[in-house]
Amino acid sequence: MKRNGPQTHSNSGDVSMTLQHLFAGSCLAALLLIGCGDGGGNQAKLYEVHGVVTYNGEPVPYGEITFEPDDRKGNKGPVSTGVIEKGIYAIDNGKGVISGDLRVRIAGYDGNPPPGGGTMPHGMALFGEYSTTVVQPEDSATHDFAIKGK
Repeated sequence: MKRNGPQTHSNSGDVSMTLQHLFAGSCLAALLLIGCGDGGGNQAKLYEVHGVVTYNGEPVPYGEITFEPDDRKGNKGPVSTGVIEKGIYAIDNGKGVISGDLRVRIAGYDGNPPPGGGTMPHGMALFGEYSTTVVQPEDSATHDFAIKGK
């Protein structure tokens, strides 16, 4: 049977569906942009680095070593940090260092924390922060550091 008179038509369902599609489309576009990025083409390749750190000829009991791109020589990329234990450090490929000119900072400790650890959980500093430079090849490499003190 046909209705006579004015018919009412509700758009609320259509508007709701349109908003849902718009939202879903926006989410998809955002995910594609985030997921695709630059394809990793501009990400720096990281290389394994390892070596020995000594102080006055003895292995540094505990310390930290940081490799930072030398921006003074135009090198850019991520900073990599590793732990020195019994004079040995290693930074694997997944967390390695970029190639090129790098600044290296080393902090070394005697490995004898005071009772309770306090503010020196790794013991007393053996030396003030040591800084030097290295050139990292586009491959795994060994960099040994012999720090001399008083």
